[in-house]
Amino acid sequence: MQKKELICNSCGKRIVSESGIIRENVCEVTQEWGYFSSKDGEVHSFTLCESCYDEIIKKFKLPVTIREKTEWMTESYHVSSLTMETDGAWEE
Repeated sequence: MQKKELICNSCGKRIVSESGIIRENVCEVTQEWGYFSSKDGEVHSFTLCESCYDEIIKKFKLPVTIREKTEWMTESYHVSSLTMETDGAWEE
């Protein structure tokens, strides 16, 4: 397995991990462009740290939809044991 290093595409910040466990939340976006786009057939993806995400959404004309999560599972993401697939999903 290759090691996955997360870096914010906006500011270049390296996302904190300790012993291979990610210690910060990030926003990961993957967009598959279709027929009616000049980017037809392209898949774009990027990662934003929480600070950059907050700055970007402040510029939206309409606010993001926010809902409260009511069920929590304990999750830890191990950077060294996961790989990012082109659809944005993490796989072991």
